[in-house]
Amino acid sequence: MLFSEFDLDLALVVSFEDGVEKGVEKGKVAIAKTALSMGLSIKDVSIITGLNEKAVFEIKNGFLN
Repeated sequence: MLFSEFDLDLALVVSFEDGVEKGVEKGKVAIAKTALSMGLSIKDVSIITGLNEKAVFEIKNGFLN
């Protein structure tokens, strides 16, 4: 099966968007770790990063890297 140029372009766009999402998520985790190390509460870190409180709790306790 041959892919058309459109299919390849679409695949590149989707791959790029996935990469951006993963990068944004890694950035949020890094910010959460820094904020937690500065003594901010789980709730405050959740508000700042947009991560839910469960994810921030998991980051704080080393379950999520």
